Amino acid sequence: MKTKIFKIAFPALALILAITASLAFTSAENSMADDIVVTQGWYQNPNEISCTLVSPINCDCTSSYNPICTYTVGFSVHQVYQKQNSISPCNVILYKGFE
Repeated sequence: MKTKIFKIAFPALALILAITASLAFTSAENSMADDIVVTQGWYQNPNEISCTLVSPINCDCTSSYNPICTYTVGFSVHQVYQKQNSISPCNVILYKGFE
């Protein structure tokens, strides 16, 4: 009976410990999604729920010290945003990418 418990419980506990340890030591600032240059953006037309797609752009999410990413439509200059997914509003601020 003891060997059955040890054969099942110890591997399960070791797996749980390994997963917990790997999550405990990951850096919150180590997100690869933030480092990717964005090539599509949206401008709010007329609000963050109703957005218009613009492409191509050279923007990213992490360079907050850079100027805000904009797109010109006719004589109007619009700030460009990113959407988290297809049903979310376009409200993630994008910044100019490095030239």
